[in-house]
Amino acid sequence: GAPRRTDWACMNQPIAPSPRSDASLTELLARAEMLLQSQPEAAAEATQAALRLSPLDPRANHIAAELQGVLGEPEAGAARLRQLVQQHGKLAELGGQDDGAVAYIGRFGSAVCPLCGGSEAEATWAGNLSRTQRLDGHIDPVRLWTRCNRCELLRVDNPVPAGALAAHNTHDTAAATPPEPDELQRRIRTHDADLRRIREAGCGLAWSTDGQHSGPRVLELGSGWGEFLAAAAWRGFEATGVQACSIQAAWAERRLGSALVHSPPDTFVHDSEQEAGTYEVVVWRGDLGEQADLMPTLRALRRLLAPEGMLMVQASVLDHPLHRIKGNAAPEWRSVGRRVWFERPTLALALIRAGLQPESSWDAEGCAGEIVVLARASNPDPA
Repeated sequence: GAPRRTDWACMNQPIAPSPRSDASLTELLARAEMLLQSQPEAAAEATQAALRLSPLDPRANHIAAELQGVLGEPEAGAARLRQLVQQHGKLAELGGQDDGAVAYIGRFGSAVCPLCGGSEAEATWAGNLSRTQRLDGHIDPVRLWTRCNRCELLRVDNPVPAGALAAHNTHDTAAATPPEPDELQRRIRTHDADLRRIREAGCGLAWSTDGQHSGPRVLELGSGWGEFLAAAAWRGFEATGVQACSIQAAWAERRLGSALVHSPPDTFVHDSEQEAGTYEVVVWRGDLGEQADLMPTLRALRRLLAPEGMLMVQASVLDHPLHRIKGNAAPEWRSVGRRVWFERPTLALALIRAGLQPESSWDAEGCAGEIVVLARASNPDPA
């Protein structure tokens, strides 16, 4: 059935006391901003009091628009936010900006649903991205989330183009220091549990037919410091990783003996036709929610798999209990690079349409609100 709609109001939060009748405009606005994410209903009370004192105050009207965006009127809230940031440039960079920085660059274009191609959608959430991060004139500050009327995928109405993302440098650079031994051991233990689940599920025997392989072939895309590759080799897999960061790749090769291809994972996946049907297991470490080409990426991952092979992906899911508790405060709403936010049914639908049948899932250790999914390559490949 259709996924249950999320109640966007935060749950189980203590009721904040009402603002004092003699509170100043500054006090009321500070209170409203403090409560905006955790207790939006209480923030609305303070905002209304501020507007009674100063109906034209830009900051008060901006907070009121944000509250519209999370308390039932997201489309109207987004329109009001856009008007305000156009009129008052500082509202496009709430955290402050350097002299000469461009405050507002205009709206990015709307996109159709990457899962089903539908264009009709219901507005779900609206807010200002600059409340939690600097945008430096590269990113439209107004974020509007919508739910596809056809497949129910939650998606950003006007996602950030690749060029703007590159200019903004939203992706963190790789850590320059490898994990300490205790942390490395903890990560290997976590991967060991995942590999045990893969073994139990079965990943095909194509590797054993020509006598050239020591075990099931596993490919990890985005290998970091190589902990998963080390765990896989220890478990008897023939493991290969793909890693763009030269520092991490060199350390993994030298210290853990990992076999690595030095390449951005996205580039490898889309340019590796010669690798088709090669691996019993493919592990994708990228964030599917940030993929500009979601379905082509999933189909490319499917093509890498040998018959009966398994894809392992990790994803943040909106219907996770943690996100239901966080409600409006969940950081995914304001993630600059995110384009879609899955629920379990829409993630399953995306995998199935790419020729991958979900078989099991579990909570991702140490990653709040995320699940790991195992999906088997269907036969034949629908693509």
